[in-house]
Amino acid sequence: YTTGAIIADCTVAFLAYSDVYIYETVDQHLGSALGNRAATTSQCETDYIVRELDVGCNNFVALLAYSDDTGVIDIPSNYGLPSEAAIILTDDTSVADDWSDFIDNVPPKAILEGAVNFPDFIVYSGFQEGGALSTEGNCLDWASGGAPEWGAIGIWAGWANDWGDSSSSCTNPAAARRFICMCWE
Repeated sequence: YTTGAIIADCTVAFLAYSDVYIYETVDQHLGSALGNRAATTSQCETDYIVRELDVGCNNFVALLAYSDDTGVIDIPSNYGLPSEAAIILTDDTSVADDWSDFIDNVPPKAILEGAVNFPDFIVYSGFQEGGALSTEGNCLDWASGGAPEWGAIGIWAGWANDWGDSSSSCTNPAAARRFICMCWE
């Protein structure tokens, strides 16, 4: 979408914001094996290609909280995600009006149910509503090898709807999860 601003000489400048698309990774992963921000972002770019998404993305970031980023609050300033842009699914279904709306309010299950690139309703997140690092953990920055480390999970289900007030094992193969990727122009 676009927004206008009046400049001192009475001209109008328009800034165009790319929509931000979200999708899940193709495969499930152990929380302890996701790796650093560069590794998960690379996974997002790979899965964009594997899923044959064609929504014009050139920038990618995993929606995972890392200690260095104090959660996901600063993803826009740290990684260039347009914070004023709408958050949408790859089929153009609207999820949130902008970044703050997205991290403050978990998308309703009804929006994600049946979405082509959202096969699971439980994903690793590592953050809580508002984007702060979750007290439930982030698998020691998604690289812990030992139990009993835990990783916060985002849940869209009938019994819960939150970004990270529940947790999942980082090392148990039965608890492997996908994570959300974000991309934009």
